[in-house]
Amino acid sequence: MICTRQHFSRWVAILGVGALALTACADPVSGRAVAQPGAASTQSAAAPSTVAKPSSSAPTTSSSSSSSQSSSSSSASSSSSSSSPPEENTATPPEETTAPGDTGAAAPTGDETPPGTTLALTDPATLPVTFIDDTGNFTFSDFKVVQGSVDDWAKLEVEPGTTAGLAPWYVSFTVTQISGKATFEYSDFITEIRGVTDQGRDLDYSYAYGSSVGCESGYFRDGYAIGDSYTTCTVFQTDDRAKVVQLEFRGEYDGPYYDNPVVWTVG
Repeated sequence: MICTRQHFSRWVAILGVGALALTACADPVSGRAVAQPGAASTQSAAAPSTVAKPSSSAPTTSSSSSSSQSSSSSSASSSSSSSSPPEENTATPPEETTAPGDTGAAAPTGDETPPGTTLALTDPATLPVTFIDDTGNFTFSDFKVVQGSVDDWAKLEVEPGTTAGLAPWYVSFTVTQISGKATFEYSDFITEIRGVTDQGRDLDYSYAYGSSVGCESGYFRDGYAIGDSYTTCTVFQTDDRAKVVQLEFRGEYDGPYYDNPVVWTVG
């Protein structure tokens, strides 16, 4: 009996020790298994929902610098995004003293001869002429067209041989400015009138000066006024078998008279 009790007590003791061992190997709160003896633990001792506080003795220079840079960047971004847009220039531009495209052109008077008009050589015509940036209205009148002789070339002091087969023609007329600016001093308007032959060709300008035969050029003088006139004449040349049949005013190349000129018939 004593031996049996001793064996029973030993087994009870063994069972007690085993129970304590099982209790130590299990986590009654979380139910997590404890790592095997001798293995390094990879689990944090803190609960999953708990963030560990930094140690008060840990250096904070890097963190402070990073925080400062972040704060500076945030401040710059905030300043840039909150800055107001540049103010518009509200200054009033200076007023123009002349209207755009105003070149001093004379306003139509209603007296201009329409494009395409055909006139007798004795009929006047009022026409617009542009010189540099100014335009005025002028009356062209007192036309004269005279055929010269081949002997005139010697009187005109033209070098012999340069005018073989050519005859001189003298064209004269009077110019009167009736409107616009008086800014046409020394402007000989002979180039505004073209002669056309019965061969359908324009007269060519001659390099000869016609004072020796009574064909002198003219122009407005300094200080002239609206309403003043001058008479001009020039020497043309063409085939000595041709006849001048008309004079034409064509004006500016992009104007209404260029393709539809005013025409004076000759003879």
